[in-house]
Amino acid sequence: MLGGSSAAHVPSDGSVFMREAASGRPLLCIGAIVAWSRLWRCGEGRAFGRAPILSAAVRCRIAADPKTVPSIRYAGMDTRAMFARFYEWRIRMFNKLLQSIGIGSARVDTVLSDTVCTPGGSIAGEVRVHGGNAPQEIETIYLSLMASYEVEIDDAKVRRTADLNCIRLTDKFSVQANQELVMSFSIPVPLNTPVSIGKSQVWVQTGLDIKSAVDPQDRDPLEVRAHPLVDGFVASAQRLGFRLYQVDCEKSDFRNAGNGLPFVQEFEFKTVGGEFHGRLDELEAVFLLSDAGARVMLQIDRRARGLASMLSESMGMDESYTSISYSQADLVRLDALLAAAIRRYC
Repeated sequence: MLGGSSAAHVPSDGSVFMREAASGRPLLCIGAIVAWSRLWRCGEGRAFGRAPILSAAVRCRIAADPKTVPSIRYAGMDTRAMFARFYEWRIRMFNKLLQSIGIGSARVDTVLSDTVCTPGGSIAGEVRVHGGNAPQEIETIYLSLMASYEVEIDDAKVRRTADLNCIRLTDKFSVQANQELVMSFSIPVPLNTPVSIGKSQVWVQTGLDIKSAVDPQDRDPLEVRAHPLVDGFVASAQRLGFRLYQVDCEKSDFRNAGNGLPFVQEFEFKTVGGEFHGRLDELEAVFLLSDAGARVMLQIDRRARGLASMLSESMGMDESYTSISYSQADLVRLDALLAAAIRRYC
């Protein structure tokens, strides 16, 4: 039987254990196993920084001839083999502990075929998983198309992130130590993905979902070019005397806009000439794209003219909202559509 009291009274010099070992009898207590685990580093005479557990004479004998270390059999297993397994188990546990805080864990790296994309298109590439110091179970690999936007909180602007699109690339799988796995992918770029202008940032974020561990991630920036329908509007505005001077992604005030995102990308124009020069302060546009075409939400900020206009401006009534819709076929007459929409408010 395993004795409960003897486990707590193993002498620090290991004499009880050495006598038990020399006799060849089975180990009688857990304390002896603990003593032998300390004996594993007998060449140094210390175990994990504690006091020596062997007498000087025994340490000298072991140092002179390590084969004099007795070989005992416990539960049908040679003790050298048993504690070799114990040592391997301890190393595995230590590696798992390190992996749980991200040290020695699997790594992920995404290589994009092209970093330039257009809303409505797709991004392709490879995900490369590099195994860590020990085997690991990966729940899944996920890829997300992310964007940043600004939120005003207590008169301060704070950056937030939004998930534009997300795909699950794999089911659960295992990656062995130092193993490298390569998987191809393609992720659609939604029509309402913001254009890479100004502070607007869009990127692909790749992650490994690992239970009880820090999830490794990789971030790859993208250059998103304007959709042809957006390009066509900007060109029409320029022909009417407007100049694009600022583009921001901000928390959406259009809750029912239909873009499915918590923010919109605002294009702000100033008049530098043409019919509306001196009549407008600025023109703001928000694009909502679909397969059928584009809907543009317009905010027309009229310049104060005369006493009545000055009163309207001071009361915040100088801004008017409207919208226009057009398709690819309407680009040839977009100048006229935009000018007519603005004239109704100035």
